Amino acid sequence: MWPLRTSGSTRAATVAAPGGATLTSVPAPDPGADEALDAVGAVLRALGRFAFEVDGQDPAAIAESFEAWARHVLVRSPRPGDAPGAGAVERDWTGLRRFVTDHRRREAAAVTAAFSDLREIVWTLVRGMARTVPTDREAERRAHDQLARLKVAAERGTLADLKREALATVSVVEDVVDDRRERQAAQMLELGSRLRTLGHQLEQAQAESARDALTQLANRRAFDQQLDRAADLAVLFGERGCLLLADIDHFKSVNDRYGHAAGDAVLVRLGELLTRTFPRKGDCVARVGGEEFGIVLRDATQRDGEALGERLRECVAATEVLHRGNLIRVTLSVGVAEVGRDETPAAWFERADRGLYAAKAAGRDRVHAAPAASDPSFIPSASG
Repeated sequence: MWPLRTSGSTRAATVAAPGGATLTSVPAPDPGADEALDAVGAVLRALGRFAFEVDGQDPAAIAESFEAWARHVLVRSPRPGDAPGAGAVERDWTGLRRFVTDHRRREAAAVTAAFSDLREIVWTLVRGMARTVPTDREAERRAHDQLARLKVAAERGTLADLKREALATVSVVEDVVDDRRERQAAQMLELGSRLRTLGHQLEQAQAESARDALTQLANRRAFDQQLDRAADLAVLFGERGCLLLADIDHFKSVNDRYGHAAGDAVLVRLGELLTRTFPRKGDCVARVGGEEFGIVLRDATQRDGEALGERLRECVAATEVLHRGNLIRVTLSVGVAEVGRDETPAAWFERADRGLYAAKAAGRDRVHAAPAASDPSFIPSASG
């Protein structure tokens, strides 16, 4: 709902007075100007709502700055940075243009830098491959020459010649394998470091444009992307990760008894509790279904996930949501699964979902750890 403006643009109206004189009447409102102010306010709020981290400034702080400028335009409140309580002030259109222009310039620079980093990563990969190919060719030549000498010794040499060349062949093969392993490890470390840096930048930008409208958490699309990335990091670099799936117990009864508006209030409150429980920027906290939430924890073990899941469960159980005079209390069931070394995102999600199902079956309002992917008790479904 837009706030009421203290004064809008007006058009002067005139009336004829006795004797032919012209008097100016009370100014009449100008609907077109009011619509223009509404449009400017809506644009400012949209820019703030979908802002992303720039120069280390938190998106929430950026959104608040845009909101302050929107209020300044709509109700002539003090500009951002001015002392509060000064009453209505003249609209600072010059300051507004300067603020928006400067912010867009900084956003453009941040996006340009991110793509520059991406291009550098690609060239790092190309350079690494270019260095690897000649080295591999030289290693292949050495191995080929040594195998040729071994073949000659096997056909015409003495037992001593055969023994000597066999030992030399083993030594060459070991050197080739060790050299290749070291080079690949160094290249993976360099590439991994660059990918993590760029990944953080892009994740922040993307997260702000993939929000659930009600809870302001990440939406299902963003969650799926983060799940895929965490699984990829586990495969490439052995990075640990933990997935939590949480579901509000008997949520349908809340909607049936208090109405859907009350259910929405509960979802919003749970979104706030999730944000406080999982504050790390590298983690993904999302609404993945109607009353189901997913949390992807980077660099976290099963034990970490269980402890945080229990903390969340206790916090929800102790929270009351006040809606139209009704105090609403709900509980939460949570499934937890640490990612397997070569596990697909779908299989990882399925294990966490089975943990959630087990928590529901055991009586709800509890945290249940799913068996590890390597556990014989875990049998993936046919769908994968």
